[in-house]
Amino acid sequence: MAADLLCLAKMCYDVEQSVSESVSMTALLDVLANGLNGGDAAIKLEAASTVRRLLSIGEEPPIQESIDAGVIQPLVQALADSACPRLQFEAAGALTNITAGTSEQIQAVVDEGAIPLFMQLLASPDDAVRVQSVLALGHIADDSTAHRDLVLEAGVMQPLLNLLRDTETVFALLGAVTWTLVGLCRGRPRPLFGLVSPALPPLVGLINTPQQDEIVLINACWALAYLTDGPAGQIDTFMGTGACRRVVDLLTNASLEVQTSALRTVGNVLTTGDDHHRQALIECGALPQLSVLLLSPRNDLRKQACWVVSNFVAGTRQHIQAVIDGGLVLRLVEMVATDEWWVGQEAAWVIANAATAGSQQQTIVALNGLTNILYEGWQVQVREGYPINLWCMMVQEAGGLDKIIELQDSEDPTIAHKCRAILEAHFPRAGGGDQYPLGHDSDGADEGGEAAHDDDSYGDIDSDDYVETGVVPAADTDGKKKSAGSLTQSEPSESISDGDS
Repeated sequence: MAADLLCLAKMCYDVEQSVSESVSMTALLDVLANGLNGGDAAIKLEAASTVRRLLSIGEEPPIQESIDAGVIQPLVQALADSACPRLQFEAAGALTNITAGTSEQIQAVVDEGAIPLFMQLLASPDDAVRVQSVLALGHIADDSTAHRDLVLEAGVMQPLLNLLRDTETVFALLGAVTWTLVGLCRGRPRPLFGLVSPALPPLVGLINTPQQDEIVLINACWALAYLTDGPAGQIDTFMGTGACRRVVDLLTNASLEVQTSALRTVGNVLTTGDDHHRQALIECGALPQLSVLLLSPRNDLRKQACWVVSNFVAGTRQHIQAVIDGGLVLRLVEMVATDEWWVGQEAAWVIANAATAGSQQQTIVALNGLTNILYEGWQVQVREGYPINLWCMMVQEAGGLDKIIELQDSEDPTIAHKCRAILEAHFPRAGGGDQYPLGHDSDGADEGGEAAHDDDSYGDIDSDDYVETGVVPAADTDGKKKSAGSLTQSEPSESISDGDS
């Protein structure tokens, strides 16, 4: 035993030096496994500490080698040693590092019965032990929906929420708990709402806390975003917490990550909510906040803001008028003409759908916006010598051409006249209704007709950062894009103001 202890001491020193090359990793782990399985408390503690540090160094820690050496079982057993909180911490830290590995490596920890022991340690008087236990449960839950459901069904929610309710909980623990809650609330298929809904009130309390830490705030907002990604009943539960106004306020928070998660929550409410939910968001000041986001330096935020505005347009004519009165249509027209292609296309989608969903005057406002967009595109085409009007392509891809064709048969003579004028000036081959410019595929075209739509560009965001990282390439810098057809256009009418009718 004494020799083993000396060997461990030397190896611990080597760990601090990023592991001596003269020491075989397999031999080291074998000795450590023997130390963990031995009866000497000092050696067991030193062995657990060394395993934890070994699994914390380098970009490729020896997780599989540790598993092969047989360290998991004694480490899990050490979690139950309440007489030695230091050993519990070292064992929990080592196992947390193992649960940062592959699904198979996580499963090895689960198979040894670690989940209930980690849950017991959530009530430990030692903050460091609780932090490691929370992180381990978070790693397990975040690995897959099967592991997520296993952790939830074990009853983890209430012990976690008790930590949030404890006014003396340290920041590191708050950050770990909120991060773990994100993993428990995300994933498809979605978790049973009854298992995760108890988190709503504490999360709302966190976002309402003055001068809340940014990491905690980001995590809490993302957890709320996932909790609102479901049927109308979930939206009702969320709205019942009174969190709507605070989430709207967070749309212009200084943190872009907070803005992103708050925007997703608002979008979820609009996507599956009803007109009463839309009105509640308007009364909470959502439209002025969205107007600010439409000017965001982040391309993805501007696109997502367009998506949210489109779901306001899906409401009543009162909601459409609120969008118009808020100046958002004018901003959307500017975005079509000046923004990245994929952002401008989303903006064009909103305007096109407002044209068919609104009243006569609202439809005219939307058609005027489309006219201005297409006229601007014609000017660029002439000035730059492009073979086609790129803005025609954008409006068409956004479903605008289908809307205009539909409206040319309107019983309102002003609307019908405006639509025919747009078609004659910018889409001369579309008048017949069965032949489309720019290689339009009528079989694959969007059906259109609804202003509300889902947006999947966030997907399931990595819980490491909760920030949308996908990038949609913009049009080529020369403005050209392949098409199966071409446009031959006479000079269109000049742009008109929203007040023209």
